[in-house]
Amino acid sequence: MAYIYELADEGMLYYHDGELIGTLGAIEEFQDYTSDLEVGWDVGLQVTVESFLTLAGRITGRFLDRDWFAASRVLYRVPRDAWSR
Repeated sequence: MAYIYELADEGMLYYHDGELIGTLGAIEEFQDYTSDLEVGWDVGLQVTVESFLTLAGRITGRFLDRDWFAASRVLYRVPRDAWSR
């Protein structure tokens, strides 16, 4: 398994049922959510994490606050060998 710093700078990827659909910025349904977000090694980890959290808030329709993180929801576990690199 590769460490995060060993992975290519792929941006925000969208998978559905284990199949790569594409980068979120290229998928029409997500363009309004992602148009001003920055991700990747060139902008740094802090900006990238903030962009992912902002995206989650935009898609869910609310800010990610203490209540959002404390709420019960479904946990999806992806098996370690589900996708080969």
